Amino acid sequence: MVREPSSEIDKAFVAELHPPLYSMHMYWARKPHNVVAEYIRNYSHKGGIVLDPFCGSGVAPIEAIKHDRKAIGIDLNPMAIFISRMTAKPVNIDEYISAFERIQNVVRDKILELYETECPSCGETRHINQTVWEGKEPAKIKYECKKCAEGRKKYVKKDPDRKDLEKIEEIEKRKVPCWYPKNELYYPNGKEFREGTHQEGKNSISDLFTKRNLIALSILYDEIGNLPNGEVKELMKFTFTGSLHLGSKMLPARKSRGGPVWSQHRFWLPKDFWERNVWNNFETRFQRVLKGKKECNEEISYYKEAKNIDDFLDGDANILWINEDALDALREIDRNIVDFVFTDPTYGESIQYGELCYMWASWLGYGEDYLNKMKMDEVVINEKQNKDLDEYYNMLYTIFEEVSRVARHNSRMTVTFHNPSFEIRNTLEKSCYVGGYDLENVIWQPPASVPSSKSHLQPYGSVQGDFYFRFRNIGIYNRERLEDEEAFKRIVAEAAKEIVAERGEPTPMNIVTNGIEPALAEHGFPYSPSISVTEAILEADAFVILNKNGDEVNRKRTKKLEDKTLWLRNPEKYLLDRVPLNERIEKTVHGLLLRKRKIDFTGVMRELYTTFQNALTPNPPSVKSVLSEYGEKERGLWKVKFITKKEATQHSRMVGKVAEVGKNLGYKIWIGIREQSDNYQGLPLSEKCDFESLTLPRIQERNMERIRNIDVLWIDNQKIESAFEVENTTGITGAIVRGSNIPYKVDKFILIPENREDLLAKRLEAPMIKMRLEKYDWKFIFFEDFEKEYNRTDGEIELTELDNISIMPSEKKEEKQTFLESY
Repeated sequence: MVREPSSEIDKAFVAELHPPLYSMHMYWARKPHNVVAEYIRNYSHKGGIVLDPFCGSGVAPIEAIKHDRKAIGIDLNPMAIFISRMTAKPVNIDEYISAFERIQNVVRDKILELYETECPSCGETRHINQTVWEGKEPAKIKYECKKCAEGRKKYVKKDPDRKDLEKIEEIEKRKVPCWYPKNELYYPNGKEFREGTHQEGKNSISDLFTKRNLIALSILYDEIGNLPNGEVKELMKFTFTGSLHLGSKMLPARKSRGGPVWSQHRFWLPKDFWERNVWNNFETRFQRVLKGKKECNEEISYYKEAKNIDDFLDGDANILWINEDALDALREIDRNIVDFVFTDPTYGESIQYGELCYMWASWLGYGEDYLNKMKMDEVVINEKQNKDLDEYYNMLYTIFEEVSRVARHNSRMTVTFHNPSFEIRNTLEKSCYVGGYDLENVIWQPPASVPSSKSHLQPYGSVQGDFYFRFRNIGIYNRERLEDEEAFKRIVAEAAKEIVAERGEPTPMNIVTNGIEPALAEHGFPYSPSISVTEAILEADAFVILNKNGDEVNRKRTKKLEDKTLWLRNPEKYLLDRVPLNERIEKTVHGLLLRKRKIDFTGVMRELYTTFQNALTPNPPSVKSVLSEYGEKERGLWKVKFITKKEATQHSRMVGKVAEVGKNLGYKIWIGIREQSDNYQGLPLSEKCDFESLTLPRIQERNMERIRNIDVLWIDNQKIESAFEVENTTGITGAIVRGSNIPYKVDKFILIPENREDLLAKRLEAPMIKMRLEKYDWKFIFFEDFEKEYNRTDGEIELTELDNISIMPSEKKEEKQTFLESY
């Protein structure tokens, strides 16, 4: 039975930092656990089955069992399943500690000998914690000496002395005493990894480490191998791989603040790097894993792995990990059993998980078979694997088709995605749609608040988080969608105008494209035709493209828009009384501080996510800058300081014909400000307008500002007699609200294409719209009926005839609703 939520998730959540459970082992693009949990609780029921066909580090399956659901986690990558299992599986803490102590007693001194140095101040032997290498030479040493460290500092720095250089030279001559992986960063077909070192002579796993660290790692891993087989031994391997990157040469030595970190999604060997003490890394990682497993034992009250799908369905197991291609794994399921899907598929070419995990996999003994699996079945764009965008799409949609088959009808699926390329995102949406899912909503979810060094440069809502796409499983496969390019462009342009005007400020392009998605879906474009959203925006004259400095760029020469912002060429035509978003956020934060006296950051963000949603969602680091402006932090709390046409020509044609009918009946004509520049019969619509500007008696200026944007007005003796809105992609609400500014009774008509009747009928059920319709007596006419009557009367339609052809839109219950409501 599908669980229908009491309310939909239509806003972002305040993401929490990763707790100890998810901090034991690094993995890329791990989603905030509390946000994942909110979706699982809202769209599944206790005892229901949650599926993640691209489970990665296992956050969704783990959160599912934490909240009394059953879970299936699938991933082609054995390292992903290994990390997921080791994260989730409870362990005997005492046995884990004992295993560490055993290893420590055997190898600690052997390893630390490699890092011995003499403290020049006290003359005692100390152990190097990290060495900065500049090219092939050690440049600076950092070691622990509590006796000589200043104040509360733990470490002392020094330049390498003669003994240090001799020690390094001697170590370089040693043989690595135990086994270590010699796997090369090449596919079996001889192609180098896309994310390899790309440095001649440095193309193997062992080349990622200094000789000293390679020796230390081999000694350590050999002793782990001597542990009795079992889960503790596996967890110790998990501890080892969790510390591996910190012992590599992939840690750039930064002159700015910030510690060593694997900073790029590739095997990059920087010229200047940190060499860190392998034992210290391992010991620190042990403490982190210990903390994480204690939390695991507390939070996961029941954990039982299933051996296979039958065991999972028929037994008492609550978790099934499958290390297999998702397509093959899902084909083993012969029933629709899944209640909710939460997944985070690969981002096109952004992160090459198979390649990046190879360092860990090599130490665990995976080799050519691992690479063959990745080359054959990894869902990714990678020319080294002979996979382009088309192959990426084919792999995705066949998997989502299977997901749809095993999921219950009408169940939901949340797909998270982070890739600035609209082409990649469009491919994802297309694969879900063709696979059997309808898009319902898109939410931008900001990350946990860890401001980067550049966060203060980011505007409100800049894309530092992820897009959360909500789909409903309708089980209709290989569907086609509209191919009308002109309609697509009109929808994009109108939706983009609405987003930018709503924000009232230059808007990051990714936020604009995010907001356009639901508008496209509700008009029958679940993914774009031959032209992309960004191309459609570039063709629209209503916008200017700005660079990060706020300067307009030449759109004909602009190919990459991801880092640009969008602004209105004539903002006064659209904004009216709109206050810029940043001012609204500032006002809200300031008011919150005044109202609450004291409030934590989570409380502030929760309030803002409720008030400013979707394209208006603010970015946590930006909010922190506002808080710093108006408030001060004390003991973790903030307090206030003292001191939107099916096609462009159709819309213009209808406006032009309505104007002609009015003129034929003897009325003066006003064309809406936004439409005056549109062309009709080769001339701008302004040629149909009888007024250079419009001011009418008995109407206040603040109302006139909105009235001037009504598509067509028929005016007699300085009094509006009839008002017309041609509705295609602009919001019906906006049309009705504009008309409500006319302070006396007039005939009001909204012209719509017949193929949008279902959508409009659904919209009109909203209480606020329903009330305005009844109060202001709006009537609706299909484009087709108007043009038929226009042709019959040669453009001289009487008002009584307009009344006769008017209708009230109604939803056709017998037809499948293919449009979605905007958010």
